[in-house]
Amino acid sequence: MNMFKPYRNREIALPIIIWFVALCLVMVPISMVKAAEPVGKFSQVEGIVDVMRGGILPAILVKVGDPVFEKDIIRTKSNSKAEVIFIDGNTIKISQRGRIDISEYSVEENRSSEILRLQRGRVEAIVPDKNAKRISVSPKAHKFEIHTPCAVTGVRGTKWWTYQWENCATIAVQEGKVYVYHPNFPDKIVEVPAGKMTKACEGPPFQPIDTPSVPDLIILGTPPDPGTIGQPPITDTYPGILKPRGRPIPTFE
Repeated sequence: MNMFKPYRNREIALPIIIWFVALCLVMVPISMVKAAEPVGKFSQVEGIVDVMRGGILPAILVKVGDPVFEKDIIRTKSNSKAEVIFIDGNTIKISQRGRIDISEYSVEENRSSEILRLQRGRVEAIVPDKNAKRISVSPKAHKFEIHTPCAVTGVRGTKWWTYQWENCATIAVQEGKVYVYHPNFPDKIVEVPAGKMTKACEGPPFQPIDTPSVPDLIILGTPPDPGTIGQPPITDTYPGILKPRGRPIPTFE
């Protein structure tokens, strides 16, 4: 009788072990979800704005005060816009018909990595002085970047606009300074100071040119909804968005 006891114990123990392992595999993702902390919140919402949590459908409508998590995809519909304030004080303002992916947002005392991916539309980024100085002092340890299919723009300043339409990205700086490069030409970096703008399409960014002052700009239009036929006028100032009022349109060389 004793010779069969080890086999009986094994028969009992094996299902228990399998059950325990399966339970651990199920509980790990649940604990990770519970441990996820917001990286920001919606401070302004106008019109129809939704978010895909973790980049996965279905999208849910958002309102002021709703949290923003890493990997979320934010979408603004026609005649809609949103503002997000992040946990470290950085702010983005998303225009209508925009789509931005909170690809990475990690903030620690000695290291931070904040990457947003703008697929379409226009976004304004506002970075507090303390964050810009931290990045300037330790650019390898800290970064805040907005990526588009045509350009990577990173903080060396505090306030700028990035606009992605068709196969071009336009970057205009109001305060401070940013660096810009094309993803396919990472060694061709252009620095854009306040009052200047640049554009990147299929190649490295153009050398910066003067940005017309806001009172001298006429809003021409905004990108159409996905699938809409037609497109707004394209200018070298702000493609499809802005045109100097009664002044020659500046061109990139």
